[in-house]
Amino acid sequence: MRVTGEIVWYDSRARYLPPPRCRSDLSGRRKVPRIGAAADELCERDGFVLRDAPVAAHRFGMPSNLRVDRVAQPQPLVPQLIDVFGLERIGRRVDVPDGFEQTEGKQRVYCGKHAAKTNMIDVGLRLLIGVVVAVGVAAAAHRARALSTSGAIAAVAVGTVAVAAGTNFALLLILYFVSSSLLSRLGKRRKAERTAGVIEKEGARDARQVTANGLIFAAACLAGVVRGQSDIFFVVAAGALAASAADTWATEIGTLFGGFPKSILTWRRLAVGASGGITAAGTIAALAGAGAVAGVAVLLLRDSRYFGWIAAGGFVGALTDSVAGALIQDRRWCDACGSQTEMRIHVCGAPTRRIGGLPFIENDAVNLLATAAGAAGTAILVHSFL
Repeated sequence: MRVTGEIVWYDSRARYLPPPRCRSDLSGRRKVPRIGAAADELCERDGFVLRDAPVAAHRFGMPSNLRVDRVAQPQPLVPQLIDVFGLERIGRRVDVPDGFEQTEGKQRVYCGKHAAKTNMIDVGLRLLIGVVVAVGVAAAAHRARALSTSGAIAAVAVGTVAVAAGTNFALLLILYFVSSSLLSRLGKRRKAERTAGVIEKEGARDARQVTANGLIFAAACLAGVVRGQSDIFFVVAAGALAASAADTWATEIGTLFGGFPKSILTWRRLAVGASGGITAAGTIAALAGAGAVAGVAVLLLRDSRYFGWIAAGGFVGALTDSVAGALIQDRRWCDACGSQTEMRIHVCGAPTRRIGGLPFIENDAVNLLATAAGAAGTAILVHSFL
């Protein structure tokens, strides 16, 4: 084994002479290991390099400030190289440490490709575990009539990515889903009576509803899988779920305990369940929902600094939902009953007409926009203040 400059030569016979800090080459000139010489130039100039089966490893992982007596070891090979070759520093930064191994007389160099292959195997295993866990949870939710068949399939996709991203992502998603499902069941009959003829979708969540509430969260999970499980992706995912939870809690609590809502833009009285409306009870519930997700997230993350920003991002997402519902969501009117609704065919059987918003923007699209606003708001706040 031989170091010249930044090139490590590994001979198949594993023979080397421990060089001092200054060594003379075959021409009798004294030389010091230095940085930047090309591999071909070194081969031609230094005749003492064994040529049986040399392998050049241009990057082996050593920080630039390593010394013989103060070694920060990425791998056990590093102190050996420093001690044997008397290296003072490596002039460039290396992100991925390389290792060397000799097996049955053949040399191998493991670098970033080895680490990437190991990471792919790990991700594949976590995806497999994610499928099993997600199928189990979705099946239980489908049996409890919290999810329709299409909703269960969509939930399996979101849950699989969450489990693959890490335990924290999966636990946060499960706690969010359980709390939202329980609130949906709370006072179900009274809420159905108050919103009769207004809300188009009731009962179990279908695939579009699951996607609208979970797509941004799943994208953050996927980024965590691809780029590594850093805190920022978990915080962004928590911001998306905080927005969804805030909107869900506001809707369920506001419908059950609030009075008639008022438009967030015009402050006019609206029908119970109409998009763009807010109540005092619903606003408090939105703050509680965002705070609950933020609290669970910081407990899992073990870092309380993110609580305020996740909760604020979630509440911003809920406000975005109300504003978008009042501005761009399709709003319709039944002339036969004289009432506002989201239905194209009213419960009375009469077709409805559009009185505002965009025809292709329904409640699911608004929910997707709200979760995106929650994730983006959280990311901006964290980047600006932490």
